[in-house]
Amino acid sequence: LTFAVMLIVALIIGQLTAGLKREADFASERERRTHALYEMARKLAGTLQTEQVDAIVRGFLGETLGADSVLVLLDTGNRLNYVPPAGGAGLVPDMQMADSAFTNGICTDLDAVHPVGYFPLKAPARVRGVLAASFASEGSAALSEHRELLETVASLAAIAIERIHYVEVAGRAELQMVSERLRSSILSAVSHDLRTPLTVLVGTADSLV
Repeated sequence: LTFAVMLIVALIIGQLTAGLKREADFASERERRTHALYEMARKLAGTLQTEQVDAIVRGFLGETLGADSVLVLLDTGNRLNYVPPAGGAGLVPDMQMADSAFTNGICTDLDAVHPVGYFPLKAPARVRGVLAASFASEGSAALSEHRELLETVASLAAIAIERIHYVEVAGRAELQMVSERLRSSILSAVSHDLRTPLTVLVGTADSLV
């Protein structure tokens, strides 16, 4: 009876210990990803070009989740346009699936060699593009497992891209204001330089008359 009780207690303690270890490992992994996500957000806050956003997102997903990813962004004609990375290697998105995700929301291409998830970049003002991500080793199960994190990354990238867009708009507006101010100053100076000799000529003409 003592042996049976001790065995049962040992099994229960072992199960509880294994559960606590799993919870500790899960909490540690979640803390690591949260810290990496914070670092990515901090880097995105200082970006000035969309190429920098793409590089930061690809680096984060590659190091944290082992995923291959790319951003498909809007061009000047408000159409989705894929620009390959500098090295030329990496994930090549399906533009039809990207258009579908841009219009309708999240979609997954399960017919690809490695299933690809397409996540719209939903910014406060509008959708700015699509994040395409693929897990070469884990497949479609990884897309479902990490879907929430991928949506968060897409949201942060969208906010950064929208901020860059408005910075460019503000820069163009400020340049136009400076140009108008400079033109007004030039016209004022020219008119003053012309008005003085014209006044002298008018006075001389009156004297002659």
